[in-house]
Amino acid sequence: MNDNFSLYLDFAEKISQIVLVIVATTAAVIAFRQVRTSSTLELFKILQDEKIVRARSHVIRNLESKPLSQWDEVDYGAAQDVSGAYNIVGVLLKSNFASRSMFIERYCSSIQRTYRHLQAYRADIYHKTNQDPYYWEGYEWLYSQACRLHDLYPDDS
Repeated sequence: MNDNFSLYLDFAEKISQIVLVIVATTAAVIAFRQVRTSSTLELFKILQDEKIVRARSHVIRNLESKPLSQWDEVDYGAAQDVSGAYNIVGVLLKSNFASRSMFIERYCSSIQRTYRHLQAYRADIYHKTNQDPYYWEGYEWLYSQACRLHDLYPDDS
């Protein structure tokens, strides 16, 4: 009878260990998803900030065909805000900080349009930073991902 009880205890111990591993794994997966969701919301907060929304609108509406030599302080400020925000978001998404597809899908058009409208500005800053290859790394990566998802300018490739 003692042998049967020992076997029962061994079996119960193994089952409890398996259940514990399943519970721990499930908790880890849930925690990871919560962190990613929270991170994604933080990125949305960055781009939905009133200052960034106004800057993005200004870039899209006013800078498409305006030569850099004719830009004023408002134009430069909007370009700086949009480029900086998208660059930071790109760096974070590239490092899997948040859900890439969910974010890029929603900003695909804006990413591509602002990137193209700010081409001369980015080139100017690039030269002023001693041609630092990483200066626009996040924005460039974000743009390439947006184009892969839905290229608004396929004939320019």
